[in-house]
Amino acid sequence: MKIIGEKFIIDGITYTEEELCREDKKGYTLAHKFAKTHVFPKDFKYWGLKNRSGFTVAFVAAVYGKLPVGFDQWDLEDAYGHTIAHAAAYSGYNFPEDFDKWELRDKSGVLVVALYAMYGKTPKNFNNWALLNSDGESVAHIALKHNCLPIGFDQFDIVNKEGLSVLDYCVLYCRFPQGFNNWEMPYKDSTVAHQFALRNYLPKNFNQWEIRDKKGRTVAHALAEKRRLPRDFKFWHLADQNGWTVAHTAASYRHLPRGFTKWKLADKYGTTVAHIAATNGELPHDFKRWDLSDNDGWTVAHEFAFHGEKGLKPKRV
Repeated sequence: MKIIGEKFIIDGITYTEEELCREDKKGYTLAHKFAKTHVFPKDFKYWGLKNRSGFTVAFVAAVYGKLPVGFDQWDLEDAYGHTIAHAAAYSGYNFPEDFDKWELRDKSGVLVVALYAMYGKTPKNFNNWALLNSDGESVAHIALKHNCLPIGFDQFDIVNKEGLSVLDYCVLYCRFPQGFNNWEMPYKDSTVAHQFALRNYLPKNFNQWEIRDKKGRTVAHALAEKRRLPRDFKFWHLADQNGWTVAHTAASYRHLPRGFTKWKLADKYGTTVAHIAATNGELPHDFKRWDLSDNDGWTVAHEFAFHGEKGLKPKRV
């Protein structure tokens, strides 16, 4: 696009301002049409021109990513109360660093920053995360749902209109800001790590197995209950306040790996992992420690005799 005086040369054709702004039979102007494909200068006089549908030239340019550098008429509204800032945010526009209209609301109360977060972006140095959008969700809640909370975000106690905190949403949607590592953060009667373990959403490199809930159960216990311990897991000795180890839990849920050897691990009653394995069909066919006994003298052999051959792990075919 070239501009000579008050004339515009677009794709080799010269138009006057009057021609650009004239409506056709359907109520559309050439200015609206070209705003989709060309960048008008920032001092273009007709940014606020509305077509028959009520949309401004600037609105169209914002939606199609054709706003010029230096554009500053962000408050300009269309017939529906949508500002140019809202249209640009909804389209994922790369706002200039000095943009300061993040908390601008349209007639429905929707925040510019909320639309931007819905697109999967958040502005640098933004910190008013508790600000509520028209739907009662805070900016932080919206950003969390769309995976765009910034690295280092720590305002997990912010609540939305329903009283749910950002931490509640983290657990509900099984996601955290990039770089999150505060897995021991309390959540109800357990920790964030336990909640993610139960939902099978711990990161692949997770290794804080010793984190405990109020009952002394570790994250590894929770994962063993779901039969989701990693193949190379080695911390079978981790125990709750009753001495019940991760290995006991894995045996209870038939999740002991082939080649398991920690049969002597016992809880405070002397019940070994082998006892639990005999109960749940987890003993290997070459098992030899039948003499292991609990505090009352009940051996693994007793347990096996009581349950019969169903105490043996099925042979691999």
